[in-house]
Amino acid sequence: MNAENTRSISRFLMERKYTDATKVLYRTNLSYWFDWVEMRGFTLEELDQHHVAEFIDMEHPKGYWSQASKYNFAGTLKAFYKWAYPNGHPITRIQVRKAPVKPRPFYNGEEIERLLASFGETAAEIRNKALVSLAYTTGLRVSELCRLEVDDINFSDLSLVVLVKGQRYETAIFTRETAQYLLDWLSLRDQFITDARVKNLFIALWGGVCGRPLTRHGLRAIFYTITENAGLERGSPHRFRHSCGNKLLENGANELLIQMGLRLKDRPTVARYTSGRNLSQLRKHLPRSSSDPEPQLLFDPSRRPDPNMPTFKSRYGDHGKRPQKDLIAARTS
Repeated sequence: MNAENTRSISRFLMERKYTDATKVLYRTNLSYWFDWVEMRGFTLEELDQHHVAEFIDMEHPKGYWSQASKYNFAGTLKAFYKWAYPNGHPITRIQVRKAPVKPRPFYNGEEIERLLASFGETAAEIRNKALVSLAYTTGLRVSELCRLEVDDINFSDLSLVVLVKGQRYETAIFTRETAQYLLDWLSLRDQFITDARVKNLFIALWGGVCGRPLTRHGLRAIFYTITENAGLERGSPHRFRHSCGNKLLENGANELLIQMGLRLKDRPTVARYTSGRNLSQLRKHLPRSSSDPEPQLLFDPSRRPDPNMPTFKSRYGDHGKRPQKDLIAARTS
């Protein structure tokens, strides 16, 4: 691929607000595409839907083209050509059938309870228990769990603020039970911090990376290990997101509340009806990992590193949002 096309891809990904995983996918797809375009001697202006169909009809650079791969590839090209040609380009009109959605596996309440009961009293197990409970109760994505910071959590109203897909901040709520697991972990977390600049809630506890934020790959490895050790089918953090959604539905939450609970960005016509809703309506539907009555939360200052943890309003203002300049400063400091 020539230098000009390489620069175009880099500029496109830099200007768009995509997640890291999406950027990797788009860069890979565009690299395949431009390698083929250059090999055939085409210019970008003369390409159209027929060239895309010809490329997809060929053997995939890494093997078989699944319907999902074709759909993702077409989406990549449409996004890039809309960016490169704001006034229109034939490739932006390509249509590829979306692959049927397969039933997603999830854990039921008994399996979650068994998993939480399997943890012991070591620092790693206390951290993992908090991780599992938070992932199950809030449905946070793996990248959201990784970048969640201690100060993003507000124990006063059992909520947290998280940066989600699309580079926007959303609020999630959790149960008292999850809050207690988080407090148990926070009482130990500072012992493993080697760099005061690390504000992430969940950190590594071993080897040369001890005290550093967990990576997406590291977090997946933890979930694979703990689910297998508990005798469950191996599961990723995203499986707990599906488990949360299914449990919300089982507990009686309607589709709109589930959309709010999982922080899903849907059609504007649906979002129009959410303005009168409040997250407090969702609390009674939150999945719990135990059938026991909710415990009385122990706000013991000795159980967390900062007894003067700021409240939600003191950090984010009366409207629950940080000023934009504070957001930028917080993320670049």
